[in-house]
Amino acid sequence: MPLLVAGLAIPTAIGVLSFIAARTDMSIYVLSVSSMLGLALAIDYSLFIVSRFREELAAGRVVGEAVERSIATAGKAIVFSGLAVAIGLSGLLWFRSEEHT
Repeated sequence: MPLLVAGLAIPTAIGVLSFIAARTDMSIYVLSVSSMLGLALAIDYSLFIVSRFREELAAGRVVGEAVERSIATAGKAIVFSGLAVAIGLSGLLWFRSEEHT
């Protein structure tokens, strides 16, 4: 599951970046950083959901209830964490890169 999510996140990020790069100049490091963050966050958040789901199953809940409780608890944490990462990284938009020739 985590690798599947990462396998979907990275091509999606590259697609979005190619769309943005066609309209504006970007640093050469954008692709590397976005791939690194996409892989790390996708695996981390997927493992968080999977481990929470397994805890719910171990507590004796049926699959439907385990999914519902996993998303209700871990899902909220992931949304807020993702927003925090996005807000933090958006601060990079305010800095101009000085290119030396």
